Amino acid sequence: MRGGLLSLLADVSRRQDVNDHQPAPGSPAALDVADEPTFAAHIVGRPVVLARQMGAVQLHAAADQFGAMCRLLELEATVLFADKVLARAGIEAAARALWLLDPGISTRARVARGLSERLHDSFQAGQLFGDEGQADRHARREALLQQARAAGFTCETPKKSPAYVIGEPRPHATQAMQSLLDAEPTDGDDSLGRGTQRYLSSFVHATSLGLHSTFSVAEAVVIDHGVSSAPLVSDSGTVARLTAICSLAWMLVATPYLTYMGWRDPAWDRTVANHSALMRNYL
Repeated sequence: MRGGLLSLLADVSRRQDVNDHQPAPGSPAALDVADEPTFAAHIVGRPVVLARQMGAVQLHAAADQFGAMCRLLELEATVLFADKVLARAGIEAAARALWLLDPGISTRARVARGLSERLHDSFQAGQLFGDEGQADRHARREALLQQARAAGFTCETPKKSPAYVIGEPRPHATQAMQSLLDAEPTDGDDSLGRGTQRYLSSFVHATSLGLHSTFSVAEAVVIDHGVSSAPLVSDSGTVARLTAICSLAWMLVATPYLTYMGWRDPAWDRTVANHSALMRNYL
């Protein structure tokens, strides 16, 4: 499972290098760039290219986290919690990337999503840095909002949120992950996206339920009244399923990304076909 995921990551990285990260002529990304002057007349800079670049950074983050998870699991020492944290971060980054790089949306929608992402980053910077540079950030936000309105976008502030919404709400982490992983139907009452998000969040937020799930209850030994000792274990089947879910998340964002950029890659198609057959044993 790890080898297959690493191959999927390598195929996309190679295609980016071969094309120098530039879209193919006639691709959806190239058509977006052709439409950019419509928005650049009001919005300073390259609003289309910037939205694409933000999505590409999220894609790179997902690849980095999935790759780090694979390398971590190759260590001789048992990994109990860190693989889940990396998987959770990687899946969310993949979901964010798809939101920005989806080839099925219009150029206008992509620009709006890029603007929302920029405004969200600005508010996050305020939480991170406090009053330091607050006046400059506020001025840049107001300028960006004025430019967005001049380009015909609706800028609203949703309830219980300080951030502006440009065109459509920016999905929060749970929504983004569920939207990505539930792109394909799943059996059972619970969705793959919702179940995965809940399970991995129990490790990210260090809840007792998540941390104690690594205890081997069957091997617990009572060492004192009300006190037991149990070994911490990593179940290979659970790890394989987690790796399969990460592979699915990567395929669900990388395939649309390659389509958006107009890159044809037979090697990617072969890797997806071969790895999908293996993944069916764990999903």
